[in-house]
Amino acid sequence: MTQENGEGNFQPAPPVAAAPAKPSSATRRRRWLYRLLSVILAPAIFLLLLEAALRLCGYGYPTDFFLARESGAEQAFVDNPDFGRRFFPPGLSRGVDPMVLPAAKEAGTCRIFILGESAAQGFPDPSYHFGRILKAMLQERCPGARFEIVNTAMVAVNSHVIVPIARECALHEPDLFIVYMGNNEVVGPLGPSGVLGAFNPSLNLIRASVRVKATRTGQLLANLTRLVSGSGPKAYGWGGMQMFVDSQVPADDPRLTTVYSHFSGNLRDICTAGRQAGAKVLVCTVATNLRDSAPFASMPSPHVTADQAAAWKAVYAEGVEREQARDHAEAVACYLRALAIDDKPADLHFRLGRCCSALKKPEEAQRHFVLARDLDALRFRADSSINQAIRTAASGRENEGIHLVDVERSFAKASAGGTPGEELFYEHVHLTFAGNYLLARSVVEEVVRVLPDSMRPRDDPATAFLSLQQCQERLPFTDWNRKKGLSLIAEMGMQPPFPNQLDHAERQERWNRQLATLKSRLDAGGAQEALSLYRRALERNAGDFVLHKDFALLLWEQGDLDNAARQLKEALKLVPHDHVQHSRLAQVLEAQGKFEQAIASSAESLHLMPDELQLHNVMGRVLMSAGKYDKAAASFTRALKLNPDLVATHLHLGDALAGQEKYDRAAAEYKEALRLEPDFLSAHLRLGRMYANLGRFEGAERHFQEALRIDPKEPQIHADYAAVLVNSGNVGQAIAELEEALRLKPGWAEAERDLQELRRRRK
Repeated sequence: MTQENGEGNFQPAPPVAAAPAKPSSATRRRRWLYRLLSVILAPAIFLLLLEAALRLCGYGYPTDFFLARESGAEQAFVDNPDFGRRFFPPGLSRGVDPMVLPAAKEAGTCRIFILGESAAQGFPDPSYHFGRILKAMLQERCPGARFEIVNTAMVAVNSHVIVPIARECALHEPDLFIVYMGNNEVVGPLGPSGVLGAFNPSLNLIRASVRVKATRTGQLLANLTRLVSGSGPKAYGWGGMQMFVDSQVPADDPRLTTVYSHFSGNLRDICTAGRQAGAKVLVCTVATNLRDSAPFASMPSPHVTADQAAAWKAVYAEGVEREQARDHAEAVACYLRALAIDDKPADLHFRLGRCCSALKKPEEAQRHFVLARDLDALRFRADSSINQAIRTAASGRENEGIHLVDVERSFAKASAGGTPGEELFYEHVHLTFAGNYLLARSVVEEVVRVLPDSMRPRDDPATAFLSLQQCQERLPFTDWNRKKGLSLIAEMGMQPPFPNQLDHAERQERWNRQLATLKSRLDAGGAQEALSLYRRALERNAGDFVLHKDFALLLWEQGDLDNAARQLKEALKLVPHDHVQHSRLAQVLEAQGKFEQAIASSAESLHLMPDELQLHNVMGRVLMSAGKYDKAAASFTRALKLNPDLVATHLHLGDALAGQEKYDRAAAEYKEALRLEPDFLSAHLRLGRMYANLGRFEGAERHFQEALRIDPKEPQIHADYAAVLVNSGNVGQAIAELEEALRLKPGWAEAERDLQELRRRRK
């Protein structure tokens, strides 16, 4: 082809470029696949490398519930004290009671896992959780079988935490799951109270966040997020139920519908985990104290006008007055008028329940007691919707290996008027020994029914179970145990939110009377009887870790230090990783004057739990007893880094510094203790005596005066104050103080001698 140029000549035309070939559809797919893989693979590889690097460097903590450990010559699994950290905010993580689970289940053994919260764990004394009573019953009924009961229940957890526990239990040859949970769905981790993690309406997102925190990378991100945002106050330890006082969730809160849905989904997955592992699953409804535990928070309806609220308050107050006068019929009439104005306050229903009960109307009383629980805005108890979700999940599924045990109904049948009270519960949900026995008794018949034929008793499985008294003798459960558990409950009952309950004062009075009675019985021979029962129990079951550790504590309290140490050492042979028993052994050895051994035991407890501040305190006290004041001060300082508000630790640190003659620093610690607790008697006395020894009599006088204001009936304080006054030249007042000391403690020879000397000097 040619073309004409500008001069009329013709030249060949330039070649036409060929059009580029279009890539095939296969090529385009490969390109997009490559881009997609680049986007996914690069971050994935980075995250995998980061995860491997973090693990290699030892960053983070293990998140499995069970950890593999050697137990003597055998492989075993033990509890992981860090398990709860991915569910709780920093400083608030809860642990499980120490356990050792053999890796290989012995032939002829029925392995039973208990899943639940503090009520299933046995609070206030896990030595008497219902599983231990259940085991005693089963061993008596089925002597040819061996039962291994593993209690995985934890304080303050809920179903979000129990699902991964159940999935791990499913890996350890379970024969039976017993599920007793439902009290903490609102206040537990990731519940709408918001105290233990932000609430999320999506169960899938909750589970995704939990899975992410199981990785070291997820733990790093969580720590960086908290560091950058400064989110949340620093927690210095578990604060108990008072942490939730401001986290009220009324009964009409729309989030509760989501809570019940989450609970149902979690319960379904717990059952699935058990069944896929070949275990039968016993799902229990949850019993609560209806009659003797008033609501923690009572809220009016938001739709009530100011005039209606004033009218309600007046008629309610009239009802309270009539109830206190024991005119229950008229009180009910007043309360019903209040109910017509506003039926939402939980306290109103509780008072109606009490009055109807006094009028011998049990069905009406029960209805109002249930409403009082369900309307309680501080939701520490499983309500009617939780128990209905349990019944829906388990009813009619026996053919699938899922069995319902209606514990709530069993407790109602065993209680006067169908409303359980203090005969079965300490407070709102935690069970007395009788309550734990009834829970075990409710479960045991179903357990026997689902056992393999080779393990079942030949006679009627509904007969011949151990009685309550027989179980108390077998375990044993003595007045000493009663006093120990009730003392803890009574102490807890003085903290919020318990004082907000309308029946708080009368319940505390009952507890104090019971404690006084128990003390009298122990002083009158009950302690020796308890020692005998423990000895007999150990003759029957020398391999029971719980018996050894509790017997050691009883012996320690009775002053038998040699045998206490011996029992603690036996306990630690069975469960070597129990940091509490190592710490107790350290204190017993310290009391025996075996300081180096005590230091070694305390060091072992800290090796197991380096962030447990009380263990640092114990180490500090042991070191001080050994005269190692510098090291003691370092231990107390570490404890204060974990919690700077520990009043007693500031006092101990001051003592350690004074032992090194660092008096100004010691005084600063004593004063910090007083800043935290202005009426801390021991701190005033420390400062008074230290200033007196240093010749700073003005400061000494001031602190002894404060000490006498706090405790004017202690003769030693009057005597010490008198010595300071003498050095200040105030002999007349010193004589008056010694006279008061002798009035409080007649015949005190030392004070009489000093008084006579001062009188001679004054002449």
